[in-house]
Parts: sequence; structure tokens; C-alpha cells
Amino acid sequence: MPHSYSLGKPEAVDYILKNVSKKAKILDVGPGVGTYSDLLTPHGYVLDGVEIYMGYIKAYDLHNKYRLVFCDDIMTFNTSRYNFIILGDVLEHLEEKDAQSLLGRIGRCLVAVPYLCPQSGVEFEHEGIKLVNPHEEHKQADLTPENMLTRYPALKELWRDEQYGYYVKEK
Repeated sequence: MPHSYSLGKPEAVDYILKNVSKKAKILDVGPGVGTYSDLLTPHGYVLDGVEIYMGYIKAYDLHNKYRLVFCDDIMTFNTSRYNFIILGDVLEHLEEKDAQSLLGRIGRCLVAVPYLCPQSGVEFEHEGIKLVNPHEEHKQADLTPENMLTRYPALKELWRDEQYGYYVKEK
């Protein structure tokens, strides 16, 4: 779904406020409804977004929440101009090898994932707009705190509970 858990958001924002310059070029991958823009722009951050599904860009008016919005696949998108990347509810949508490849080619980032959360593509209505997004399928529905750190050793745990976790990559 284009919404993410509210769990851990204060800790994630606090991490960004303490560790990411307001002048940093930040990319929000898979912004959905624009949650991270809503949380960070009041603090003076300017974000770009890359969303694979045009339906979300239109339905949630992402062009008014982000400096630039790209409709593209993060697996082929050039991230080199960004200092910090937010992967909020993204890794679970990628095959493990693709997620490892993505993390290997990007620098500093914040990663948020749900644990043990199977999901297929979604179909729903938002304000009279029918949204059918096959990209919502969870290809890693088996994520747990333990296998996150095993599969993605470059990540360090920031916050977690039994449903959701935040991780950071410092380099």
C-alpha cells in the first residue's frame, strides 16, 4: 500500500535531523503518499522522489510534495547525485539479489521494512481514482530482524519492534 506504518517514524526523523544536513540532496524511493516529505519538509529538507507507479504520483499529488518526482524503477535509476536515500517500504518489493545490488550501489541511506508481511499487488480506490499497482507485491515476505542483518550486512539497526524495523547504512 502507499501508506507505511507509523511505527518508528519519530526515531527515523530524529536520526535524519541529527545526521543529515538540510543541504543534502535526498531521494525518497517509493514515496507512496509522500510520508517522508510530510515529515521532513517542515524541518527545512527538500526531497526528490522516484515512484515506480504513476497512479500514486497523480493520486497523491506528489509533484506538490517533492522538488522533482520521477516515474522510474529504482533498479535502473541513477542515484549518484544524491547524498542520502530513503528506502521506506521498498526492499520487501525486490528480490533479495536485487535489493543487495541496490544497497551495494548507493551510499548513505535509511531503510524501513515490515516483518513477515506477505502481500500481492493491490487494487483500491482513492478519492474516486482506481489504483491497480502490481509493484506492491512483497518478494521478501519473510523478512525478520535476524535475516535483515544477515542478508544486508552493510545495514545497522536503528529501531525495531515485532512488526517493523528501521536500518541505516552510513557509507
